[in-house]
Amino acid sequence: MYQVLIVDSHPTVGVGTKFILERNEQFHVTYVKTGALALELITNIKFDVMLCDLYLLDMDSIALTKQILKCDPSLKVFIFTGYAYEYMFNELIEIGICGFLSKTMSLEELEEKIYSGIKGETIIPTHLFKRLRAIEGDTVQETGSKLTSREGHIINCLINGMSNRQIAEHIFLSQRGVEYQIQKLYRKFKVKSRSELIRYVVLNKLLTSEYADS
Repeated sequence: MYQVLIVDSHPTVGVGTKFILERNEQFHVTYVKTGALALELITNIKFDVMLCDLYLLDMDSIALTKQILKCDPSLKVFIFTGYAYEYMFNELIEIGICGFLSKTMSLEELEEKIYSGIKGETIIPTHLFKRLRAIEGDTVQETGSKLTSREGHIINCLINGMSNRQIAEHIFLSQRGVEYQIQKLYRKFKVKSRSELIRYVVLNKLLTSEYADS
């Protein structure tokens, strides 16, 4: 029997996935909703597989995965998500995960991918595999993704928790103009939310000191 750990901040998803996986008698599934609980369990129980939500509420999923794989390098860790993760692909692979699983997969697909991971295979969705060359070259230099002065000031405002209205007042732009600029940044860096945008900019060290306290 394989011991499976699901770490997901959304109980509906976590409990539901546990339920469908345990239809297979070869899986014994444990579900927790926080990274902290996962770390506690991993020190006491030998798991074979972990499905980890990309966006946990209590801690960074990448940091969690690094800690867990340090404790148990043999653990097969899958990123279990319904969101875009392409911009984080290289970092996720480098820390040692064995693949990506979509929350929209059928039970049959999920079982198949988990078994493949257990056998040592890396699970990469076909659409992403076709784009690997582009993703690997998706650096600041190649995409010309340096921040303009206005973009840098807007992102610094986002980091400081400002609303669109506050940003508009701060940089002397209309609120609609701020909304447009933020959407442009989403498209530029292939992200879908403020938190993803901030994470991308920070990880790629795009925000220089000239934007501080803007």
